[in-house]
Amino acid sequence: DNTLSTGSYTKALWGFGYHTINLCNFIIDSAETADGSEAEKALLVGQAKAMRAVAYFQLILNYQQTYAIAKDKRGVILRLHKDDPEAMGFSTVEQVYTQILTDLNEANTLLADYEADQPWKINTEVVDGWLARVYLVMENWQKAYDHASKVYANHSTLMTKEQWYSGFDD
Repeated sequence: DNTLSTGSYTKALWGFGYHTINLCNFIIDSAETADGSEAEKALLVGQAKAMRAVAYFQLILNYQQTYAIAKDKRGVILRLHKDDPEAMGFSTVEQVYTQILTDLNEANTLLADYEADQPWKINTEVVDGWLARVYLVMENWQKAYDHASKVYANHSTLMTKEQWYSGFDD
C-alpha cells in the first residue's frame, strides 16, 4: 500500500502538507485584522511563512524530481490564501521553488529581531538552515554556502567528550 500512488503514505503526506499550508494561510491572511502588536503579528506571520515554505519544500521533494531536471514540469498546487478555490491547477516546479524562497526570505526579514527562548522555535537561524537546504537542492552552491555559514557561525563547536557522555539530552 505504501508504494502505490493511492496508498496511505502518499495520501497522508499530501494531506498533512496541505493541512499545514492551509493553517499557515489562515494565519498570514488574518494577521492584519488580528489583535496584538505589530511585533507579535510579524512574529506569527514570519513563522507561518517559514512553515508554509517547509511544507511546500517537502511536498515538491516527494512529488516531483529534483529542481535541476524538472523545473519546467508540473509541481504541486500553490495555495497562498485561505480563500483559494477548492479546485486549482498545478504550478510548475520552478514556481513552487520561487514561492518557497519568497516565503523563507520574507520570514527572515519578519523574524530579524526575534530571539527564540526555546531551541524548537522558528527564528532566523532555522530559516537560514532551510534556505541553505533549498538552495542546495537547486544547486545554487554559493547561496547554500552563504546561508549555512550564517548558522554555522553561531554553532561551530561540537560537544566535548565529557558533555557527550554526561547525558546532554537529559
